[in-house]
Amino acid sequence: MLTDPKTSVISQLFSVCENVKKNSYCNCSDVLQVIDCETPLVHFGVSQSITWALNGKRSEAQTPHWCYSRRPNMSEDGVQLNSYVISIIIPTLNEDKFLQATLTGLNRPELELIVVDGGSCDQTVQIAGDCGAKVFVTPPCRAGQLNYGARQAKGDILLFLHGDTILPQGFRELILDTCRSTSCAGAFELAINSPGPGLRLIEKAANFRSRWLNMPYGDQALFMSAKLFRQVGGFPELPIMEDYVLIKKLRKKINLHILPLAVSTSGRRWNKLGVFRTTLINQLIIIGYLLGISLDVLAKFYRIRKNS
Repeated sequence: MLTDPKTSVISQLFSVCENVKKNSYCNCSDVLQVIDCETPLVHFGVSQSITWALNGKRSEAQTPHWCYSRRPNMSEDGVQLNSYVISIIIPTLNEDKFLQATLTGLNRPELELIVVDGGSCDQTVQIAGDCGAKVFVTPPCRAGQLNYGARQAKGDILLFLHGDTILPQGFRELILDTCRSTSCAGAFELAINSPGPGLRLIEKAANFRSRWLNMPYGDQALFMSAKLFRQVGGFPELPIMEDYVLIKKLRKKINLHILPLAVSTSGRRWNKLGVFRTTLINQLIIIGYLLGISLDVLAKFYRIRKNS
């Protein structure tokens, strides 16, 4: 009994469609086994609805051809975005009061969770391990801890998170939608988890600085492709200002994306010293750095003022 060619092709197309559902993209090598990429499905009596089903949604060009150069969930480099693993790297030092909240919900297969501890004398390491993180212990230097975590990371995208900061719902999908090339970097807006009109002004100022000056800070969950991180040499291993210096290096290469969701960070710094005093200390550190004052001197000044 002879098989109708159209029936055979459609049967094979549905087989490919099942593969598309599993892999979330149209693999042209599979397509070529069924039909020439340049042959419209309508020539075989197959409606465009099958075309769109195979591709997840209508192509931007509304073409009846079912083999496209790039799917919406594929990077500009041809990498399937849904296959990306995001490595979340958290440097810690005595963060047991905040770390559990930070790690809650992050122990997922599509995320790699790395905590690099600087020698905590509280329950930080125990909490990190209980929450499913890979835990490493290094000498206490935030830049060194971040770089060590990045070297251990297996992910395509690195996300650097403070131990007292909580990521928003949907952060992974938003990062993947943003990182459509291997030269992407960005951060989130800032929300401070503490009441008070002064802190609302700090939030507004931070988000204005991030969006209009393209200058987010480390407490806004900086993320970037692993490739770009290596290209810029990682965090400079400085006693202070390592995030500021790295972001300035990134800005020379790309425009950072500021995502329209906010991380929630602890208000402990501002609550301890007050909004005005904390802001003044931060600005004096930046001015001192721009004036060329030794970073060791600035770090000592910061520690004294922070603990006074």
